[in-house]
Amino acid sequence: MSAIEEVLLDKNKYGEQLLIDCHSSSDIEIAGFNKYYTSNFYEIHLIESGSVNMHIGNLKMELKQNMLLFLTPSKIRHWEPTGEMKGKILIFESGFVEHFFKDNFFLYKLQYFQNAETLPYIQLSVDDLNQYKILFSEIENEIIALETDSQHLIRAALFYLLVKLNRHYSTHYNIKDSFVISNTLVLRFLKLLDKTTGRKGVQEYANELGVSKTHLNNVLKMQFNCTALYLINSKLIEQSKKELLFSKKNISEVGFEIGFSETSNFVRFFKNQTGTTPSDFVRHFSK
Repeated sequence: MSAIEEVLLDKNKYGEQLLIDCHSSSDIEIAGFNKYYTSNFYEIHLIESGSVNMHIGNLKMELKQNMLLFLTPSKIRHWEPTGEMKGKILIFESGFVEHFFKDNFFLYKLQYFQNAETLPYIQLSVDDLNQYKILFSEIENEIIALETDSQHLIRAALFYLLVKLNRHYSTHYNIKDSFVISNTLVLRFLKLLDKTTGRKGVQEYANELGVSKTHLNNVLKMQFNCTALYLINSKLIEQSKKELLFSKKNISEVGFEIGFSETSNFVRFFKNQTGTTPSDFVRHFSK
């Protein structure tokens, strides 16, 4: 059996459906975060003290006190605590934000969740840490003592926190425009990419978006310094890894579901993108 666990947000933990939670870092083991896992929610970790090694794919990070860590859904990650860690974890599903905000692309504009050229964490001053502790605690206290209007207050507090963090993150990494992803075509492409399962070519995406393949590539190169094909392949690999680890399908079935009629073509694609074969990838996480 695979050592990977898919951690889902407990929507009914507080008696009514709620797509957000906030709790102590000491609950990491209880939540299943102490092993290789993937999730269906966004995570923001406020680390007050202690240290931990964090693995996200091939990226290994050493996280210490007075830091903020930002994680997106689906990616495989693993915590290795190197000392007792104290702090807060804020988790939420995209639906909690999308059902409230008029801007359907809001989460795609947050640098700490979308920028591939910067690291998913920042170091904080003591003053900044204390300010964020207050904001995290306000959300946590409202969740614990739910009232009929609590979801409105929580969403308002979350919106304030996410925008404030985006400004802070952008300043930390010297990003001139904190909401730099302002091109509507880029945002539409990212949302379409998120919703698409299986293999689809650049031309098909361009057709659905009503633009030429060349224009789509040019816009994405200006925004991310990479092609549409690169982003599409990255999504396919992420989807492939999840199917290989969590479904009962064999490699041929996963390849066919992704869009490869021949297993050999899927294996070749997977190895070209990751440097390892699907069978070796599964074997690594099944030890």
